[in-house]
Amino acid sequence: MRCAEKRLYVQPDFKKSLGLWLLGATSALTFVFFYYSMNWWVVWSPMFFMLVVDRLLSWTSPLVLICYRCDTIHRGVPKAECQKFEAFDLEVYDRYRYAEQQSSAS
Repeated sequence: MRCAEKRLYVQPDFKKSLGLWLLGATSALTFVFFYYSMNWWVVWSPMFFMLVVDRLLSWTSPLVLICYRCDTIHRGVPKAECQKFEAFDLEVYDRYRYAEQQSSAS
């Protein structure tokens, strides 16, 4: 590990910009179907398809560990090691961020 911090969280190693682009395109397609008053199944089918694609990408993407304090990304960690850590926790993240802000303000 490149940092000494012990609080890490795990997430799939997937390019966020690609995921946001896919979500935006799917939302636009859903809106177009809704605008043309298509059947409810046709309107929501792009979102259902995106859900399936998201799950597949999540299951097939390698896992990475990310440090709460310095945002260092640790790649190449074995899956068994990654599974010891939990997913992102906003409360833990806020504790680190607000502690840094208060210590720099003092």
